[in-house]
Amino acid sequence: MTGEFKRHRNCVKFFTASNSVRRVSDKFLAPVYVSSPVEKMNSGRDTVSAFLPEVRFWLLLLKSLAQVKRQYTDGPRVDVTALGLMGAGPIFRVRGRNQRESLFYVAIATPLCCNSNMEGVMSEFLQAISKRRAVKMFDPATISEEQREQLLDAARLAPSSFNAQPYHLYWVDSPAMRETTARLCFNQSPARTASALVIAVADIGSLAATSQAQLEWMRTSGFSDDKIRDYERTAKIGRILFMPGPFGIFAAVKWTIFRLVNLWKAIGMPPLFRHDLLKWATKSTALACENLMIAAEALGLNTCPMEGFDHCRLSKLLRLSPKQQEIVMVIAVGKKSASRVEQPQWRRPLESTVTFL
Repeated sequence: MTGEFKRHRNCVKFFTASNSVRRVSDKFLAPVYVSSPVEKMNSGRDTVSAFLPEVRFWLLLLKSLAQVKRQYTDGPRVDVTALGLMGAGPIFRVRGRNQRESLFYVAIATPLCCNSNMEGVMSEFLQAISKRRAVKMFDPATISEEQREQLLDAARLAPSSFNAQPYHLYWVDSPAMRETTARLCFNQSPARTASALVIAVADIGSLAATSQAQLEWMRTSGFSDDKIRDYERTAKIGRILFMPGPFGIFAAVKWTIFRLVNLWKAIGMPPLFRHDLLKWATKSTALACENLMIAAEALGLNTCPMEGFDHCRLSKLLRLSPKQQEIVMVIAVGKKSASRVEQPQWRRPLESTVTFL
């Protein structure tokens, strides 16, 4: 459907074709939303998230029509005509005194916001964000190859500085490896019961190979010679900047140069030392992890990010380079337990989280 739906306190509002907002009702027992235009209503996409008993449906429907008739833009002189049913709700034509017509689809739905202190416009993506929880117990379930690819593709589509993608993901689903990994995660219940574990690793050793792979891709994808030369120059500068050198000698020299230049002109300070580079790579890795967890929720799966693990032994298990790779988190993936009871989620209010300047 076109239009955006908004649940604000106990009031359900809708956006018409002209994007003007009209109040439908302040006291509905369940949300009722009205949307215009109707172009995409024949697409076969079901937008109703839940049904009400038939009697209640028609009572609420009559109430919504009365509200529309009273508060429509053209005033009290409007004509409301039922055109037929679409899905679980009827379509109405509303004609004002200036003969302007609009089509409205009325549907009964459950609240779009699942958190008591989170309100706003909700798309399917925002619903996935809102529903995501750190699940502590999973039921046995199989994650298909298609779902696995979708999750990992979502992770690698996350943004990263210079498109460097400085991370590597380990998908662990074989029983023996999963058991070993769970033990190194201190046998936490999410690790023990998950269908798969994803070990997210910040990897600064992959920068050169990644830039070379992108360069080859550009050469075979029809990019102009100027674009290719620009990228080659940028990649070369990046390699010089991100090369700490033996014992961090190059990093110390570059740090001194940047400090002197910044006294004259503010140009910032790139990550130069190894710990700075790993911190920089960790940010991009965390973005990839968030993409993966939201994608899992959208696919009907659940996740639990974990930072509690034996870093040294897990790194040895994966044969990671201690100078170039660092584990950021382990994500348990699976289907939440049927016995799980959803608890209300609390977040700090907006004014305590954000400063508007």
